[in-house]
Amino acid sequence: MAALTVILTGRAASAEQDEPRPLSREEIEAWLEAQRGVDVSEAALPEGLEAPPPPPRYHGVLVEAGLGALGHLGPMNDISPMAPWLFLRVGVEPLSWLAIFAEGELAFSTTRRASPPPPPRTYRIYGLGAGIRATVPLSTGFGIYAEGSAGLAKVSDDVLEVYGFENATDPNLYFGGRLGLEWYPANPHVAIGIAGGLRSYGQGLAEEGNDTPALAWTAGPALGYRF
Repeated sequence: MAALTVILTGRAASAEQDEPRPLSREEIEAWLEAQRGVDVSEAALPEGLEAPPPPPRYHGVLVEAGLGALGHLGPMNDISPMAPWLFLRVGVEPLSWLAIFAEGELAFSTTRRASPPPPPRTYRIYGLGAGIRATVPLSTGFGIYAEGSAGLAKVSDDVLEVYGFENATDPNLYFGGRLGLEWYPANPHVAIGIAGGLRSYGQGLAEEGNDTPALAWTAGPALGYRF
């Protein structure tokens, strides 16, 4: 009888040791946050569980918008200062590293650097074109990209002709390239980037009788969303 009691007691103790301990509230919350993609320390997770890998980035339809600055490097630098520059891009990503997009942009500027008369006047630069982008991931959270685009641009009002820019109001070819850095937060749809580059406005902003290229720079942040 005593032997049977010892055996039963040993089995009960072994069953208690094999039974998993209940998870604490902190461990449950840490595991749920890790499932949502929140960066959680491994020490905060329940024993035996690991943080899930970050969700895969979405690739498909791309919508990107930004607000930056545009400045001239050629003859237009003596006419107009740095101007606010808005842009919108819509495209598709046939590959995880390749995007093809259409772009539209708008810059607001003035002639306040030019010597009067006439007095300073405002104008807008419109642009509509298309481009291609290649992205190289640096890590799960960052990537760098290079893109090139070309299209047609024109000035809204006939305010530059008096300064020798006779083709400004006609649609003229522009082309250029940009380099950028993207940050990928926990949301797999979102990318936040910053980029800058150079472009040529061709004959559109070329000064009559001046062979200096009509170059400009652009720079600014952007917010992208992938569907």
